[in-house]
Amino acid sequence: MFDTTHFITIAVPVVGFILSVAALLIVPRNRKPTAGMAWLLVIFLIPYVGWILFLILGTNKLPKNRRNSQQVLDKLIDIRVNKVGNDLIDEISEKYRSLAQLATSLGHLPPLYGTTTDYFTGYSKAIRSIVKDIKSARSNIYLEYYILTLDDATAELFDELKNAVQRGVEVRVLYDWWGSQRYKGYRPMLRFMRKHDIKFHAMLPLKFSLKNYLRFDLRNHRKLLIIDHAVGYVGSQNLIKRQYGRKDKIVYQELVVRLSGAILSELKALFAYDWAVESNDKLQHILNDTLAQDNKEGSSLLQILPSGPSYNDENNLKVFTYAINKAEHEIFIANPYFVPAEPLMSAITTAAKRGVRVRMINSAAIDQWMVGHAQRSYYEELLKAGVEVYLYQKPALLHSKFMIIDNEFGIVGSSNMDIRSFELDQELSLMLYSKHDVHELVRIRNKYLRRSVAIKLEQWRQRKLSAQLLDNIARLTSNIQ
Repeated sequence: MFDTTHFITIAVPVVGFILSVAALLIVPRNRKPTAGMAWLLVIFLIPYVGWILFLILGTNKLPKNRRNSQQVLDKLIDIRVNKVGNDLIDEISEKYRSLAQLATSLGHLPPLYGTTTDYFTGYSKAIRSIVKDIKSARSNIYLEYYILTLDDATAELFDELKNAVQRGVEVRVLYDWWGSQRYKGYRPMLRFMRKHDIKFHAMLPLKFSLKNYLRFDLRNHRKLLIIDHAVGYVGSQNLIKRQYGRKDKIVYQELVVRLSGAILSELKALFAYDWAVESNDKLQHILNDTLAQDNKEGSSLLQILPSGPSYNDENNLKVFTYAINKAEHEIFIANPYFVPAEPLMSAITTAAKRGVRVRMINSAAIDQWMVGHAQRSYYEELLKAGVEVYLYQKPALLHSKFMIIDNEFGIVGSSNMDIRSFELDQELSLMLYSKHDVHELVRIRNKYLRRSVAIKLEQWRQRKLSAQLLDNIARLTSNIQ
């Protein structure tokens, strides 16, 4: 008689061993050593559960149809802008030409001219400016935000979208499904848009499909708006109440850039891709435009850098790291979530050790427990290398994301400096090659520094052991990607 219990007793450890051996063949392939080791550790310790977790979370790639759409868009853009992109790269300071070439190679969007008309650090002021521009729209409004809700802060904005539809403006809205659906204003927003015939789609919605499977924790973290071919917005700010409905006292300090000029063509192309993969509507009237037809329109040399799991490379990580390596005198980084990949951390600490002044602002307030503790685990290493670390004072959380190199070059946008933004989130960064734009970032930097307190190494080392333990645990878990 077949002894089921005896068979299971033998089979379970044997199959577990086979799964562990298989993991050695499969897990490390095309994966960072740190991430590979973290996954192997999970699979060895809990073979069956570990494999299930790996199958669910072990890849950050978008489904093949989405990646194919990205490649089609890249080829269309390459055809239209290759010559002009190379011409404008030659107009960039020699020191940063290779950086522009790298960004073009990775993101397929070359430097173009444009004008940065405003830099908003006031939360309500940015929304009022957006509302004013929407009122003036005559042909199209393309709006794409990670978090978008209908609440007291955005009610007038949605009313103006409704009015724009009524006067015949093409209005299209994208929002990240996970980022938006957690808030009270989400369902009222959907009802409002349906009622007033505003075209919209959720980005990266949760779907139970083997053919089009994607990780449930992938996000589209971009924030962009294009109105006609007249004005655009990029930056860190979502369209929601400044408090995000929180119970504590945290409010968010943001940075938004208002743009005009030829660079808007690149924003339109990026929106067209994100709309197409969610709706199967290719927006050919955007993609058929000659992207480079007005490439001299504007007073600044700018470049859009898209990044995320639809690309083969970690575009933002590579550009950020290379920009830091270019620094000769000074680096400034403002970022709310700093959990760096090894190349970025090495570039920052090496810069400090070779005599470059490196300053970085995080926030004293923590709104995400794991990320907050993980980033604090890096402070001692940064301080020992000579990096000046500042904490922006409560109750505001500095959500602005920008970097300045030698007061000559800047990057501003939606991207954090953590593994999520490098590997799991679709992001958008604006690269600034003109000194008058960088001087605006310097002005904002100085304003932020006045509201920040420097961390001292000896003081930091005297923290409670419990806090250090939490930091180290959070840091270890950040590598499982």
